[in-house]
Amino acid sequence: MRFWDSSAVLPLCLEEPHSGRLRDLATEDPHIVAWWGTVVECTSAMAMLLRDGFLNAEEERQVAMVLDTVVKEWTEIRPSE
Repeated sequence: MRFWDSSAVLPLCLEEPHSGRLRDLATEDPHIVAWWGTVVECTSAMAMLLRDGFLNAEEERQVAMVLDTVVKEWTEIRPSE
């Protein structure tokens, strides 16, 4: 089990220089644990990539669909006292 933050999750959803290595790690140990705000951070990063022209609207939609699939599979650490 590994704890994943948005800087590790987002490369699972789109192609970046470190995507291959992170996908290998996810294959080795598919049990992803993430903070409840990770999806918000990833969505914010995707919006920035769209705004800055690194993604177009269709690519952003595809990345969002992959992220949704990843979110459904991970264990989420929720806020607590």
